[in-house]
Amino acid sequence: MSIDPNALLNAYGHAVNNRDAQAVADCFAGEHLYRVHGMEDDASAWNSKAASTPAAIEGEYRRFFDLVDHFEASYTDRVVDVPGRAVACIVRVAGKNSDATTFDMANALHLHFDEAGKIIAFHNWYGRA
Repeated sequence: MSIDPNALLNAYGHAVNNRDAQAVADCFAGEHLYRVHGMEDDASAWNSKAASTPAAIEGEYRRFFDLVDHFEASYTDRVVDVPGRAVACIVRVAGKNSDATTFDMANALHLHFDEAGKIIAFHNWYGRA
């Protein structure tokens, strides 16, 4: 099977923007590395998160979607390694939390896929734009 990391990132991004936690979880292999590197302030739902199963991924995203009323994520400045089945990009995420506070972040995201097209390594470093 030929893997297109760019298309797989698009599928992940589509699931995130549609607030579909199950579809996000479906992007991950049963065994994977998942790490979000935050700003180490307790205010964020995403600080220092690590999840090891698709069910844990689904739970994290459901929690995030519950805390955020509206957001839009765009995946830009992509570097795609087709033979290595990997993609790195900038993720711009802006929106409004359920407590009416707003956010605008610029994240660095790196994904690595297995031969079935599932995410086996997920690293996201985020901060303020």
